[in-house]
Amino acid sequence: MIARFQMVLVTALLLVCGGTLAADRLELVKHVNLWTGSPVRSPDTSGLTYHPPSGHLIIADSEVNEYGDATDANGERIFSGHNVFEVSLDLHTRFDAHFAAPDIGVATEPTGIAYNPTDGHVYVTDDNREKIFRYRFDAGRKFGLPIAETKISLDGRYTDPEGIACDPATGMLYVVSGGSKEERVIKFRFDRDVGSFVSLGEFSVAAHITDPEGIGVDPETGNVFLVSKGGIAEFGKDGAFVQFFDYTFFVGTDVADTWPGGLTFAPSSDPNDHPDNYSIYIAHRGIDNVSFPGKNTLDGSVSELRLVRERTLANAIRVPADHPTIQAAIDAAVDGDTIIVSPGVYRETLVLADKTLTLASEHFLTGRSEAIDKTIIDGNGTDYVIKVTETVGRGTTISGFTIRNADDGITASGLFNLTHCHVTQTRDGIDYEGGGGLVRYCRFTRNRDDGIDLDGPTTVTIEHCRIEDNSDDGIEIRLEPYAGEEVLRIHIRNNRIERNGEDGIQLIGYETASVRTFLIEGNFIVDNAQVGIGCMGGENSKEDYSGAPLPDTILVFNNTFVGNSYHITGGKNLLAVNNIFARAGVLAVKNCTGRSQLVQNLFWRNPKQQQGSNIDMNATVLGDPLFETDQRLQERSPAIDAGVPRVTWQDKAVQVVAPAEYRGDAPDLGAFEFTGRSYRLKDRPTGGDTHKNSSRKTAKENSSCREKKN
Repeated sequence: MIARFQMVLVTALLLVCGGTLAADRLELVKHVNLWTGSPVRSPDTSGLTYHPPSGHLIIADSEVNEYGDATDANGERIFSGHNVFEVSLDLHTRFDAHFAAPDIGVATEPTGIAYNPTDGHVYVTDDNREKIFRYRFDAGRKFGLPIAETKISLDGRYTDPEGIACDPATGMLYVVSGGSKEERVIKFRFDRDVGSFVSLGEFSVAAHITDPEGIGVDPETGNVFLVSKGGIAEFGKDGAFVQFFDYTFFVGTDVADTWPGGLTFAPSSDPNDHPDNYSIYIAHRGIDNVSFPGKNTLDGSVSELRLVRERTLANAIRVPADHPTIQAAIDAAVDGDTIIVSPGVYRETLVLADKTLTLASEHFLTGRSEAIDKTIIDGNGTDYVIKVTETVGRGTTISGFTIRNADDGITASGLFNLTHCHVTQTRDGIDYEGGGGLVRYCRFTRNRDDGIDLDGPTTVTIEHCRIEDNSDDGIEIRLEPYAGEEVLRIHIRNNRIERNGEDGIQLIGYETASVRTFLIEGNFIVDNAQVGIGCMGGENSKEDYSGAPLPDTILVFNNTFVGNSYHITGGKNLLAVNNIFARAGVLAVKNCTGRSQLVQNLFWRNPKQQQGSNIDMNATVLGDPLFETDQRLQERSPAIDAGVPRVTWQDKAVQVVAPAEYRGDAPDLGAFEFTGRSYRLKDRPTGGDTHKNSSRKTAKENSSCREKKN
């Protein structure tokens, strides 16, 4: 049974800005029983770890083998010969099962488990043996007999080995020793040159947590998290205590038993969340078999928690409290400062140069959207509202404003981040003349020309934005001549690009070849007046539907195109996979020629599907995608599980969807991954279907992570 709780997640940028972390909290996302109705069938879940290559969780059960030949209420054997299970992040699907034991045919108690991405092996702590065992975990072999081992206590002191975790950045192993005395964390590294474990010291945790059972490492901070019956404690990587969380987030839920086992960090179970949104997964062992033999002990489970970091600022510069204008605060600030602007209308033109700053409204602290609406920077009809020069410091961030009323909302030649802003009533919302950076969680609406205009040598990621109702293009990109050594990468993902007066995305070619690559993935590109993605030639920005054969690499993955006059025109080096093309006004795809390939896409209710384009009809779905009103998929949609995770293009493998970013047998088509699935038990997976096109002679390889959340 899953108890899922709706909540608002405030996504905070963890920036170095003179602040301190405070009042962090944990929120329950869901709790999953791993026995009743579950394919996992883990009655005493003890440890778990994340395996990035497959996108799976690996779960250890420390006591399932103790059931012997016993059966459950349905007459099925409880112990099927396995004590380790590979499962999906949502815990709906079991992919494989293994038996981890130090010797053949002996009792084993794998209390903790950790995958080490630096060496590709799995490490298991055994409570009976008081040892760490190292196992193979690759395509050739998973588990079998261990290939190395070590005693956890090297000095003869009391040790009760419970959880084990690995720092994914360094490969360091952390083992927590629980019990009722000498609670501590012991550090190891496996030296592959000599084939043995090396002890790296320890630190005590007894002053802050009692009888810890599990341990995990936050991949963002490197901090160590310990879990016990009483709560969860966070420590620095060298043992400095940070904070303690109790279990108040379970109050009012159906989580009756909080006896924990292991702890790990892994991507959110919702494949439509941003892959950088990691959750904490906690194993629950439930009732102990030995202590309570007469009770129903088939009660293993896992809770998924969300860690919300709250930020307070000790030394922020305040406007207007400290300076009457925003520009005065910018001028007074030094490198690394944060400027917090109170609600109001500020009729100014701003220049950011020569230092790294965070310029933010109170939304940065509170997460309340009204702060964006009420904190307005008005350019008063001038050339720009904000100018970001090429000398601006890397990491400069503008966050939480309404930016309006100028020729350009922002004119930029430097690298910066723009988050949680609404840019409106300008000519171009952002006009990049170079530079670039990150644009995330922004709105670009009702601008007189383009929502976002990219000129010059620009590298940018535009994600989770709404780009709507602009008079010309949603995003216009001029492929101006560029002779630099670095490839300019433009990544447009997980946006809603709707109702723009010309194209959703327009690429404008020049006589000189460009050195740019485009990854356009996970977007809803809907009801734009002319073309969803239009390729133009000859420096022409007025859409003529010619479909120019631009030579740049254009990857178009898992987008939903609906209601544009044309969905895609042009490109001679374009790969389109896992898209939905529906209800075009005139034509779905036109002139995708040369080395272009369209494979594993869905077409529906287009007056004409294609013209002059390289489409593999044997790998094309024709049918009603069964949309909800917001173009998401209904439960019986033929687009569900109809995609592919990778293809071969121009003789090279291209990853389309990372394993953690889809659920079910295969990725869905379109911009939204359907998650309303039933539990299932699967055989060992083959890794998904792979489409091969051996006639293509050359290739560029792109590995991408689809990040789909609106």
